[in-house]
Amino acid sequence: MNDITRLLKRYPEDVLKPGTRAHQELKKKLSNPLHLTSLTMLNEDHPLKIQGYIVLDAFESVTNGMEDPQAFVELQKISDDSVFYPWKLFILGLKAFYSEMDKECEFYLRQIESDSALYPFCQDFLMDIQSLQKKFFQQLWSIPTSYKESLEQIESTAYPETQDYYFEAIQEASQCWKNRSEHEKIVFCQWLVGLSEQRGIDLKETIKILVKFFGRYVAQQGAAYALVETSLEPAFLFYARSLLEKNDPVSFEEHSILRELFQQVKVFQEVEGVDPDFEREWFQLKPQLSNRGLHLGEAGSNNPNKDPQSTKTKKCTAQLELFAS
Repeated sequence: MNDITRLLKRYPEDVLKPGTRAHQELKKKLSNPLHLTSLTMLNEDHPLKIQGYIVLDAFESVTNGMEDPQAFVELQKISDDSVFYPWKLFILGLKAFYSEMDKECEFYLRQIESDSALYPFCQDFLMDIQSLQKKFFQQLWSIPTSYKESLEQIESTAYPETQDYYFEAIQEASQCWKNRSEHEKIVFCQWLVGLSEQRGIDLKETIKILVKFFGRYVAQQGAAYALVETSLEPAFLFYARSLLEKNDPVSFEEHSILRELFQQVKVFQEVEGVDPDFEREWFQLKPQLSNRGLHLGEAGSNNPNKDPQSTKTKKCTAQLELFAS
């Protein structure tokens, strides 16, 4: 006898009453509508069986490639206090996923609570729609199949144990990407730096390869965009260095981005203190930026109360080692 059957036998009335413990338990443990629709102990006209059939029809409709609009009309009968409500959200999320409506998919799946039996499945779909590769493709207009195949080769070798093959794949792909627009090359570099950081691959070597093929401006712009959410100080330094490498005049937009990054760094350093590597690099960069008309204030002062074990600080320190060479 499984947990669901036990609940139905012990609390036959409570499982239909929102707010009761039995109802909540059933809602959390219901990983498959068949658990209820196949039970002989429930009559065919039992509310749980009726709702179960509705959910099964909608699930089949969204997964078999032959969508039935009526199934989704019926699905609206599943209220937010039903034990099948997580399944309703899951099905609507799947429908959006297969329609490549990522934001709508995320909207539905994120409503499924972490203690629901469906939660682990939702995380798989959320990881897919938030993957660096998918975001990368979305930022480009249209790329030939051969380019996509080269990206798949890169992604499949992006692990520390196969990073030598990964670097070879990057170099082969970069030969092709040299002919793309500047924007696409920056996005390509952003994706590669982000992928390298995410998978624990040597960032210094990755960026070295990108500089070789695309030059310092493009490679450092890509690195800055890739690191801005995880390592703010290195991202700022990469962005500042990229503007020094630019042959054309710095645009108003680029100057604004640089100032915004600098303000964020100052706020960060007021809490975490100034990393010595950052301070050394900034001492060299500041006069060079001023010579190009890029005037910024002083970086934050050291915070005597800074926690030396701060994960965020340690991560930035590790990334700042990129500038040692």
